[in-house]
Amino acid sequence: MKYSLSVVICSINPDNCIRLLNSLKRYITNQEIIIIIDGRKYLNNTQFFDLCNTMRVRLHINYKNKGLSYSRNLAMNLCVNDYILFLDDDVLVVDNVLKEFEKKFIKGYKIGGAKLSFPPKYKNKGKWLPKGYSYLFGVHSNENKIWGACFGFQISVAKENGIFFQDNLGRKGKQLQSGDDTLFVKQYIDVVKNSFFLDIVLYHYFSEKRFKLSYILKRIYWQGRSERRRNNFIKGIKKEWMRSSLDNNSLIKFLLGKLLMIIFFVGYVVEILSEWRYK
Repeated sequence: MKYSLSVVICSINPDNCIRLLNSLKRYITNQEIIIIIDGRKYLNNTQFFDLCNTMRVRLHINYKNKGLSYSRNLAMNLCVNDYILFLDDDVLVVDNVLKEFEKKFIKGYKIGGAKLSFPPKYKNKGKWLPKGYSYLFGVHSNENKIWGACFGFQISVAKENGIFFQDNLGRKGKQLQSGDDTLFVKQYIDVVKNSFFLDIVLYHYFSEKRFKLSYILKRIYWQGRSERRRNNFIKGIKKEWMRSSLDNNSLIKFLLGKLLMIIFFVGYVVEILSEWRYK
């Protein structure tokens, strides 16, 4: 089928894929499903492998951890279809997002994403952060569109224009660098000049450690390093200033926002020093 999708899940832990696969069961028709496992550390869950067999999943294992960007670039070569939909292993599909993406591609759109929301069990968490920082939790808000956990595009457009995911921005190991998806989408949209963002919602069941201040500080530190790697610091610091100023009616949130902006700047400086060190 011309506009059928290849659904791709990139993960380091097969256990995390089970909930997503079960949620996809009712919606899969003729779509191809590919799972790329980055590393051999967690390959002992028989339930996962049984589910892959039942759903006819194409399973690929990187026997060494090579990072998220490597897996995403690899996926574009593994797909039998020309349209790909990346789903993070910790999202839950609660409506037929596959059908909605295919409808948009039939209409001529080349790239698009969908909203990510807190699951019901997370509803009252994370309210201590300024509003603009919901992106640190990987969920959508009025201020932010989160692409990474659910986005799709026509593969041939990316290949013909030399648009790929940058390895130094994709998550690898314990490092929290980010932005390979954001940069990819920006470069792609610059070429095709159109995109869509569905109102359809997926639940993002990320680890609850993200609600701890220690994680938030580490995440924003790596955001600063990533913006330097993208040569996007000026725009990045402007965004952080805007985000840190959204809760002026709350002194605590205002001060926390400014602290996060400082940590962001520290990450940027550390990245510059790291570049000088290896020159």
